[in-house]
Amino acid sequence: MNFIKNFNNNAALVADQAGNEWIVLGKGVGFGQKLGQPIDEAKIERRFKTAGSDDTTLATIKSVSPLTLEATSAAIKLIEAESPIRFDNFQYLALADHIDFAIIRSEGGIDMEDRALRWEVKRLFKQEYSLAKRVVKLINGLTGASLPASEEVLMTYHLVNAESDGAKVQDTVNYPSLK
Repeated sequence: MNFIKNFNNNAALVADQAGNEWIVLGKGVGFGQKLGQPIDEAKIERRFKTAGSDDTTLATIKSVSPLTLEATSAAIKLIEAESPIRFDNFQYLALADHIDFAIIRSEGGIDMEDRALRWEVKRLFKQEYSLAKRVVKLINGLTGASLPASEEVLMTYHLVNAESDGAKVQDTVNYPSLK
């Protein structure tokens, strides 16, 4: 893969041997690269195939901070190591967007606390809540943010949604031909 454009040190636009463009993420993947240079593929943690100029993937990657992308990758490594949850590219971007907005909310002093909801979530989703607490602590440590405890509930919902997305059952119905 050859370098085309740098979004930040951790995100770059590249082309493969067939000329397909990809957005790649990984610590330092875009650092110091010049047009046409091969990139270190060992640094790639995520890759997204570009779909054109209206691609929301590109807009999302550009809108979140490089530190948030690093925190997202670290959070996903923790989540996938300690649970059956697996993140696809859409879920990765959704989590990055969630983390970025959570940091912005915390910097603005916005706390989405709902004690009754928190009590309920802690009991309904014990494992996910426990994991969400560790993820929030990890994000705070990596970014220097001070995400409030209420973020643990929102992160729990994110984990539950990611888990249910991965566990979707595909219904297959064989209909007779109408010909």
